[in-house]
Amino acid sequence: MERPLVALLTSPIAESRAASRGFTSVSQLLTAFSNHQIQLRDPTSPQPTQTTVSLDFRDLRKEGHLLSLSVLPHVLHESLASSSSLDVGVQRFLSCVQRWAEPVEQETLRHFIACVFIVSPHDENPMSELSKLVQTQHTMQHSSMERGVTPAFCASPRWMTPNTMKHYILLCDTTADDPNLSEQVFTQMCSFYGPDSCDMIKLGNSMEETEQEDLWAEEEQYELLLQRGLERARRHAAMKAAEAESAQTASQTVSTISPSYVLNSIPTTTTSHQASAKATRRLSATDREAVRIVIEKFATKNLTAHVEKLMRTLTEQTAARRGIIGRSLTSGVKKWLQSSQTPANQPQANISYSIESNEMQLRRLADLAFLFGLYAFAQQQYRTVKKDFENNEAYLYQATALEMCALTTYLGHVQLRQFPIHYLENAFVYLIQYGGRYTSIVRCAVNICRILLELEMPREAASLLTKLTNVPENDLCVAIVQSEAARCFSIAKRQRKASFYSVLAANRFFKADINHLAIACYRSCTAMYIDRQWGGIERQLYASLCNDASDATSAIDLSDDVQKESLRTFIIIAQRALQSNDSRKLGFTLPCPQIEGDITVIYGEAPSSETARFYTTADWENLERAAFHAVAGPTTPFRLPSLVASSSTNNRRQRAVPVGERYRVLCPLHNPLSIPLSLTNLRLRIAHAATLDGSAPTGSTIHCLAIERLNIEPNSTILVELSAIPQANCKEFAVDGIEVQIESDDSQGQQKMSIQGVIPVRVRGQRLNNTPKEIKQMAYAKDERLSCTVVPSKWPLLDVKVFRPAPIKVFCDQAIKLIVDVENTGSEEVTSLACAIDSINTATVAVMEGENRVPCPETVSANSQAISTFKYSSPIGIRGKIRMLFDMKAPEVECENYSMPVMLAYRGAENSFSLYSLNLKNCLSADVLARIELQRIRMTSPNKKGLKLSSNQQIVLESGQSYAVCLSAGSNLPNEPIQFVPSIDCPKWMENEARRQNEANLFAVLWKANIINADGQNMCLVGETIIRDPKANSIPEDALSMSEKGLDDSTQENIPANMPLQINCSRLPPVYHSFKAKRICEVPFSFVISNKDELNRDANVVVRFVPKVREQVNSLAQLAPDNRQQYMVDRSQLSAQIKAGASEKFNFVVKVWQPSVYELGGSQFIMEAQLGEEKFTQKVNPLFDLSDMASQTQGIQQLLQAEKRAADKINEARKRKLQRMKQAKQEAQSEVEKFKLVSRGFFLKIIFTFFLKTKFRKYQLI
Repeated sequence: MERPLVALLTSPIAESRAASRGFTSVSQLLTAFSNHQIQLRDPTSPQPTQTTVSLDFRDLRKEGHLLSLSVLPHVLHESLASSSSLDVGVQRFLSCVQRWAEPVEQETLRHFIACVFIVSPHDENPMSELSKLVQTQHTMQHSSMERGVTPAFCASPRWMTPNTMKHYILLCDTTADDPNLSEQVFTQMCSFYGPDSCDMIKLGNSMEETEQEDLWAEEEQYELLLQRGLERARRHAAMKAAEAESAQTASQTVSTISPSYVLNSIPTTTTSHQASAKATRRLSATDREAVRIVIEKFATKNLTAHVEKLMRTLTEQTAARRGIIGRSLTSGVKKWLQSSQTPANQPQANISYSIESNEMQLRRLADLAFLFGLYAFAQQQYRTVKKDFENNEAYLYQATALEMCALTTYLGHVQLRQFPIHYLENAFVYLIQYGGRYTSIVRCAVNICRILLELEMPREAASLLTKLTNVPENDLCVAIVQSEAARCFSIAKRQRKASFYSVLAANRFFKADINHLAIACYRSCTAMYIDRQWGGIERQLYASLCNDASDATSAIDLSDDVQKESLRTFIIIAQRALQSNDSRKLGFTLPCPQIEGDITVIYGEAPSSETARFYTTADWENLERAAFHAVAGPTTPFRLPSLVASSSTNNRRQRAVPVGERYRVLCPLHNPLSIPLSLTNLRLRIAHAATLDGSAPTGSTIHCLAIERLNIEPNSTILVELSAIPQANCKEFAVDGIEVQIESDDSQGQQKMSIQGVIPVRVRGQRLNNTPKEIKQMAYAKDERLSCTVVPSKWPLLDVKVFRPAPIKVFCDQAIKLIVDVENTGSEEVTSLACAIDSINTATVAVMEGENRVPCPETVSANSQAISTFKYSSPIGIRGKIRMLFDMKAPEVECENYSMPVMLAYRGAENSFSLYSLNLKNCLSADVLARIELQRIRMTSPNKKGLKLSSNQQIVLESGQSYAVCLSAGSNLPNEPIQFVPSIDCPKWMENEARRQNEANLFAVLWKANIINADGQNMCLVGETIIRDPKANSIPEDALSMSEKGLDDSTQENIPANMPLQINCSRLPPVYHSFKAKRICEVPFSFVISNKDELNRDANVVVRFVPKVREQVNSLAQLAPDNRQQYMVDRSQLSAQIKAGASEKFNFVVKVWQPSVYELGGSQFIMEAQLGEEKFTQKVNPLFDLSDMASQTQGIQQLLQAEKRAADKINEARKRKLQRMKQAKQEAQSEVEKFKLVSRGFFLKIIFTFFLKTKFRKYQLI
């Protein structure tokens, strides 16, 4: 029920006195002594009425009524989320609504009646501090723009009367304050404010340590609940602010929480202090009695007298205003004026009354009487005011008055023939229909349950509660009301409706993310729906109960028999769900076992699960780097092996696995129960899969290996390796869980039962903390461990076995021999093998070739001077074997746990492939309508290379149009032609042509042309154009070196003959990019410049990028054809100083906008170098020099010449156009000048004529 509100304002010293005794505020100290018996007279009766009043003390600096739209919903959510059962949750929810609901304008029940000011004698000037507190309260009450000291998460306080009652208390601690000073300050307070308005509370008179009842335990629980709700509101506000910031929408609001709420809320240390308050709270029995006496005096004398006087004043004022007609003249005139304008069926639901109006004065009088227990008098006033509201059609005001009228009738035991249920019904319906605040709706629902259940009318109560079906953006209120309706139906013995509304309440709880209360609602109605053939509701119950993980985890602390029975019950419910009418298989989430620990993923057959952990540690990175460069070369960019992924690796990119090799997931499964778990048929669950041909994946697309049986001991963890093998047609796939069949125990003679379920597998990337936004939002990087792509090529695979291991104990400087057998168990040839050892001059490596011992040369790693590498360059064929001999030397001094890490790295044969761009053009002029369609592209290669098109789309060329077809050719691609249309029977001319061209690669483009000439004749032609591979005898496959070929006159100046600087460029593989997904493609491009100067001079090198087209271009037609394939780089130049004998790597990022073959290097990358006094310039050799290749083929050379002639014609036409425009401009200017002269002469003629006429008239008048 509502309680009278008393505000508190305290000085900082007084607050510290309460905190020193373990209280968070003075209001918490006074709360335990708020219940008192008082005698109060109503204005109509001379006899006093004895009632019990419970005061509600609120510290205005720390407490108040929470904001209903932004803060209170989070506190209500925490009240339900922290509840152990549905009954406890409903009770806490209603208590929180009663404590912290914001006042509504239709009533004055939550208005402060009085204000108590508390100071300490230890203040610097207690009287001045009291004046400041009084001024603060006056400003808060009478200034509409000032919030005062109220916290930002609370609403502004409202006051019952303009002249609020004030009371003054001096709080002194005898252990810290001077008694004489305390008496002196109290005397000053009494002389200034009056002895009746002042009191003194003395603490510390007795320090006995007797055990006493904790009177603040309940308040402490609600205080902790409030702190959790405020923290949840802070997180919600921060999340909304981050979303608004990312969207960069200035007009978007963040819920209804102001930004000051996040900054000015209660500090986070309050929660920890409150948690320890119970242990440090110190208040003796004498102190408790002293506080009780002061509060009792305040309630029985001061507050009672103030309320009696206020009620008499309000009674006289309302009686004087109402007069004889029984209604205020203003209200009557208002209704009469509105009756002609407003239709009868249109209610005035938005009527608002001022606090000083006659209706609100009467409502204030009724609320005062209700708060202090004068229910009969309050019932009379509520009945009167509800009639006024009804006449004015103010239905929200009428609803609250009807509710209080019914409540006072019930509490005052008013003698009526029949209880007016229609009061409650109309109040509840009006609040719902006319947009009442959800707190008012919940309070009305609580009063309905309380009154009608006490009157033994549960059916009527349930019928009223079912009228609430929706509250905007507040599912908790609907869930609470529907659960109360289910309780009322259950009391009324209507179990079917009770179960139905329990299901509705459970759905609302699920929507509000309070799953344990939803499960409790479902459990309460299982007896009604299970095995009753209820269809959808029955399946919903099955799925919800089986997916609830708390069914098994809540039984952890129970006995073994109870745990076994809980597991068996879970399996029975799940089996019934699968046997229901729905044929769809439900993916039940099993509560146990649980995945606890890091998830490791291995891509391919190597390494083994025992050695996979070494791939995720940083200790082996230097060895990996050294072994990698020993195999791939020192200039090859180092890439960490992508064979193993865990939480410590970078998992932002998607890794790959070869076709036919295992994708392995290592999961630690934990059994939290004290009984063993028996699992069967464990396998990975594929979330989604894609195929190469775009067809729907089938069971043969990915083969998942299963573990037939697995037993997990009680309270133990076991590491499980699960595998999936992609087949030939698989393109990519992802995993999201483990499919497992769990069995029940049959030790007690019961039948063994099992059910198929899913254990979810979830991973989270590394924490991002690079920017303040990422730190604030707790963002995590993307993790692609559970998804991978499938590559069609095989990876090399070596099986390494230690034939003779090293001894466990050795002597100092002892020679140790280690024999290792290496076998190629894969389907690819291994071309080279390297070994990296974390030691220098203490190990040798040799390979046995027959009976001969072939030593491997030792080199020092370039990245670490403490690592030596050994390389074996002979190939190892499929199923080939070699034996490696490691001779190592023990350390010179005695030590324990000495280890010498060894890392093997190998590489297979590369699948060479090339990238081509066929520039096709319809050379017919625009005067002729010609349409050319590509039918087929095929290739004849001596190496039987296949073709692949970058984008499969139909290519059509109109007159004058051109198109660049991007192709990739490689030995690993199928040797089949690219068909744009169904296959056409056409002769193959290329075989003979290939023999005449010395077995070169030839392309054949089959086309069909539809031509309509000027006479309207239509012709259809089919032909095939043969194109020779321009790469046949051009750039070699290995790294390119610098030469003087192709340098123009400007770049050949001062080039030394001995070439002191060498430029090495690695050939880039073809890049596959979707320009629909991302408009710009970025390709890394790098080359290495080595200083080979014989005079050992240092070189200052600057590499510049020069674009082909430097002038401004407005359209693509202005570019020459050979300049249309443009690219840009991320930086215009790079500079470095290269020491003698050293090398420097220059990295660029190339950006392109369309698919083609691009010439990287050439005249666009210029190197300017200075060695001592000598300067010279070089250009970087191109990786793909199309102009040089085109000179080797006559057809392409002719095409380039034709395009050049076309460009010349365009330039000539442009010049003629500019000349004509200039001539037209001159002619127009001359016409304008001529018009100006004629207009000026005509204007002067008119002026002169007018002047003569005026002069003549003037003369006649004279």
